[in-house]
Amino acid sequence: MTAERSHWWVTASGALTSLVLNLDQATVLLAAPTIAEALGADLSATQWMFSGFLLPLAALVMLGGGLTDRFGASFILRCGLALFIAGTVGSAFAGGMGVLVGLRAVSGMGAALAFPASVALLRVHLPAGRPLNVALGLWFTGALGGSAIGPLIGGLLLRAWPWWSIFWLSCGFALAALAPVLIGAREDPPPAAATDLRVLPSLAGSVGLALLIWGLISAGGEGWGSGSVLWRMLGGLGVLALMTAALRRGAGARPDSGIDRRRLAGGLVIMLLAIVSVVGTMFFVITYLQAVLGFSPLVAGAAFMPFGVVAALISPFAMRLLERFGFGRMLTSAVLAEVAGLVLISRMTPTSPYPIVGIALALVGAAMSVFPAVSLHLALSAAPSSRGGIVSGAHTVAIQLGQLLSIAIIGSLVASRVGGIYRSLLGDAGLDPDVPAEITTDLALGRSAAPPGVPEADGVLYEIAGEKAFTTAVGQAALIVLAAIAVVAAAALAVLRPKRAPPPAVSETEPSTP
Repeated sequence: MTAERSHWWVTASGALTSLVLNLDQATVLLAAPTIAEALGADLSATQWMFSGFLLPLAALVMLGGGLTDRFGASFILRCGLALFIAGTVGSAFAGGMGVLVGLRAVSGMGAALAFPASVALLRVHLPAGRPLNVALGLWFTGALGGSAIGPLIGGLLLRAWPWWSIFWLSCGFALAALAPVLIGAREDPPPAAATDLRVLPSLAGSVGLALLIWGLISAGGEGWGSGSVLWRMLGGLGVLALMTAALRRGAGARPDSGIDRRRLAGGLVIMLLAIVSVVGTMFFVITYLQAVLGFSPLVAGAAFMPFGVVAALISPFAMRLLERFGFGRMLTSAVLAEVAGLVLISRMTPTSPYPIVGIALALVGAAMSVFPAVSLHLALSAAPSSRGGIVSGAHTVAIQLGQLLSIAIIGSLVASRVGGIYRSLLGDAGLDPDVPAEITTDLALGRSAAPPGVPEADGVLYEIAGEKAFTTAVGQAALIVLAAIAVVAAAALAVLRPKRAPPPAVSETEPSTP
């Protein structure tokens, strides 16, 4: 096989890998209400369906990068895609939410290998210059395209087939990504030096994140002040703190890497906070479109497209805009667009016209097309080019960790508030607020129903109150997270702001200025 043909096989594998890993998450987001209803799951179990995939992805992606450097990009990409396919096929046959969560974790482990390996494959097997630049452009296009078209394709599938069809879609694309690397990728070059895999920190990070997410998700049902919830969250934070201290101690024993840790931390914090406020909210917008507005999965997928399409249209030009307008203006514009979009979402009601929702989705999509460029630019400027791979990997971790925390935090805020809002609305309407617990539990997924035995006219009022409680809880959760993020961002700016150099001391022999 000629070198040019091998280059095209490698490019195709990288782009298709990026496409399928993002398409998978987008279709699962759309299908979540359908899956929850089919498997009889509540909001907490549905949160774990997302977390089961995102947790190993966030915790192990840096290990995946180390394995890629140690054993070769094409080998690790094959292993990652094979593991992803195994978990995805199993997910299609899952008979309960617990089994599905476990199999999604298998898929997440595969994604943690495939994500860094797909980028490394391009850098290792393609010559620098136009071939590599074209391949990287197609890799980013695949990522954006998967997120943009995923809801629409998922809606088309769910119109004709049950929920498990979305996993067969992901499986087909993953096989398409695996075939080129099996056929056309040449043997990986030997590694330049032994790679520090840091297996124990990765495993410790997995345990710490699992405890933290367990505490956050369970807070929706047990209450934020519950002792067991606090112990889980504190235990998770403690493990993560110990892991971070061990890594910093190890870094202190190594030669200076030339990384400006303040600038790096600033870039990662920007990306993390931007994601935390959005992903969980988008899950509830999808639920709102289907459960409250009554859209079919296909119509809901089309209605959700302003988010992905606007992001896909702006993202290719984000770096050019950053060069033209500067870091401060681009960051400010992204923050304002995200805040405006989330405020519009917080004002949603059961009777809101769709154009308001569409504008909100477009604004948030525009913000999410700028934040990655701004944050990655700041992070990369903190390190020499030889450390770009480490910085990019840390940036990916920030994105995945933000998604993981967003689903857990916003979901638990909605679950903990919707019941109280519902009972308050029932009392205001002169209805009996003492309703069965399963009704308030279902409200967190937008499923509103009247208690058994009530008159038909009152039943309609119960359902209206349930829809209003759901939209109010989602709006309050979005605003609470925005306020918390503003506080955290202000504190981060105060900590990360470079310290001013002290003024030079005035010599005693110099005359003082009157």
